[in-house]
Amino acid sequence: MKKLINSIFVLAVAIFGFTSCEDVPMPYNMTFDENGNKSKTPDLIATGTGTKEDPFNVVAAQNYIAKGGDATKEVYVKGKFVSLKEIETATYGNASYYISDDGKPSNQFLIYRGYFLGGEKFKSNDQLKAGDDLIVCGKLINFNGTKEMEKSNYIYSLNGTTKEKGGSTSGGTSTVAPTGEGTATSPYNVAKAQETIKTATLPTAEVYVSGIISEIKSVETEKYGSAEYYISDDGTTNGQLYVFHGKYLNGKKFTSADQIKKGDKVIVKGKLDNYQGKSPQIAYGALVSINSNGGGTVAPSNVGLNVTFDKNMANFTIVNTQALPAGLDHVWYHDAKNKQMKASAFIKPNNFEAHSRILSPVFSLKGLTTATLTFNNTVNYLKTLAYTDAIKVFASTDATNWKELTINNKAAGTNWTFVDSTCDLKEFAGQDKVYLAFEYNSTSAVAPTWEIKNVIVK
Repeated sequence: MKKLINSIFVLAVAIFGFTSCEDVPMPYNMTFDENGNKSKTPDLIATGTGTKEDPFNVVAAQNYIAKGGDATKEVYVKGKFVSLKEIETATYGNASYYISDDGKPSNQFLIYRGYFLGGEKFKSNDQLKAGDDLIVCGKLINFNGTKEMEKSNYIYSLNGTTKEKGGSTSGGTSTVAPTGEGTATSPYNVAKAQETIKTATLPTAEVYVSGIISEIKSVETEKYGSAEYYISDDGTTNGQLYVFHGKYLNGKKFTSADQIKKGDKVIVKGKLDNYQGKSPQIAYGALVSINSNGGGTVAPSNVGLNVTFDKNMANFTIVNTQALPAGLDHVWYHDAKNKQMKASAFIKPNNFEAHSRILSPVFSLKGLTTATLTFNNTVNYLKTLAYTDAIKVFASTDATNWKELTINNKAAGTNWTFVDSTCDLKEFAGQDKVYLAFEYNSTSAVAPTWEIKNVIVK
């Protein structure tokens, strides 16, 4: 009997011991935040600075909050969509959901009551799918111990398609087949331009892109005279492409917002770019044609060219044939004080390597059998750089294919004496459309100065 009582006692102790395990805390590496976040593991590294161009990843966002980062400042956080917590589509159109760096529930981060792409309201619970790449803009806070992005945030980027709050989307997929060669006679359509932007190596030269204006973001007429708008192949916002700081016909400044309108059929000439890998665009281009009228798509009525730079750039346009190095924001500019166009890549005490052109407006040599270009200019500080390497002049009939011209009566390269240099244009006599390009080149060792007061072709 005594043995039986002892056995029952031992069994009771064992049962008590097993049930008591429920009160033992979980290991420290398995703790959870209130919103379901697992603590980050050593192989997850914080990256990003919280800007649009360099967003925080989830780990960096959590660290920002933990270290007392500014809760009143909007920052950008990137991650993959994990799951939807709640959504309201009837009135407010916002949603709470989780993102993580790898799309898995571990180390997930709460985006609380945010809006859809560009700040639009959510309309259905299937607008986000598992694994979607997101960049979300909002304020980071610690709400009663829960690290999260505060309400009223919005998605800035969804799978590479970006949209500013209240703005327009750039990117997406066009349903039109890509066509065109990017030339004046065979422009890219928007689909082809979008396809080209996605390639590993973007073209360095300017290309021609045709499309229909789908949205106009802004037209600035006070200072820069440039416009920001979107074009697409069918005039809708599907697959549209951003035109960043574009000029009017022949590179002229916009003087009125009504010079372009939604639905206009246009041809834009500029460089294709994907800014910071997130914004496909035509950068710093110019309109060549609006509804088949104007610019370089029609033969000019003027025969020859006679311009001075006493008041402005005389419809010349500036084209950098190579991206400017850091620290140099321009090469050519209109020197109003001395009534000339001036090129230099020297900023005391540094010389910069640069390659930049000014392009003439289109003109005609129809009816002529001979023609000569004369330009009043000076070149200084040429030093050890060969004149023919630093100073070049080109002519073209399509502003795409260029022929280098021989310069006669060259400037000295060592002083400020102006001379009338000439180039033979006989090869281009009789052509309906002719363009000129004056190209400046410098190195990190030598950056000369080139000044031009007038350009005459007759």
